[in-house]
Amino acid sequence: LYAIRKRDKIISFSIFWFFICLLPVSNLYPLAFYMAEHWLYIPSIGFFLIIARVFVSLNRRARYRMSVNLTMTCLVIFYSLSTISQNRYWKEPVSFYERTLKYSRIVQKSITILVSNITSPENMLKLSTFLIKL
Repeated sequence: LYAIRKRDKIISFSIFWFFICLLPVSNLYPLAFYMAEHWLYIPSIGFFLIIARVFVSLNRRARYRMSVNLTMTCLVIFYSLSTISQNRYWKEPVSFYERTLKYSRIVQKSITILVSNITSPENMLKLSTFLIKL
């Protein structure tokens, strides 16, 4: 990292940013949830700065320009579609906490929040069938 710092300050800053921002949620001190993808949004800035730096340096070379532009277009389409599909889970608290419980198993805080967000009989029926599956 020290050698990179002298050569490319953006790369070294990005690596530093990624690990410093990941540190608070790395479960060194136990948190309520084991894993959550929304904890990676701020650290991913460092990762994507590195990717952007690589793409810019490759795009300066004429023989890689077409491949870099095609790769960037595919990545933008892929991440856009992924974001659209994830929005379904963030639309309402019930679906968000059901998904959280699906991947982190029994977490008391998730169950409490999920139950407190149940307002309709249809959601109560969905909750009861979901909890039976656990």
